[in-house]
Amino acid sequence: MEILGNPSWLWGLSLIVLTMTIHAAAVLIVALGTTRIRVQWETRSLHEWNLIAIQICATGLIGLLLAVLHFIECGIWAAVYLWVGALDSPTDALRAGLRRQKSRSKLDAAKLR
Repeated sequence: MEILGNPSWLWGLSLIVLTMTIHAAAVLIVALGTTRIRVQWETRSLHEWNLIAIQICATGLIGLLLAVLHFIECGIWAAVYLWVGALDSPTDALRAGLRRQKSRSKLDAAKLR
């Protein structure tokens, strides 16, 4: 159980919990927002084509917000990579954060010190 006392492991676990919390909050906000929009749609008498256009725009907006959310999470991971000294340049750290976000796999060991 030596790994539990390792500060790197604790930081990694803390970041994973933070990332999952951000995701959970975003999913909850999207769910509440779409429910609210649905209630508003049902109370108004809009034409079917208007509802389709609104749904397309809402889906695009949700996609954009999720992309921004993921970029923020990549920035958090990049800042931590720089802070702990795992990577030297901000560009490499951001790329590592993006790779982590994309694949959820470990960083390439060759890129780390």
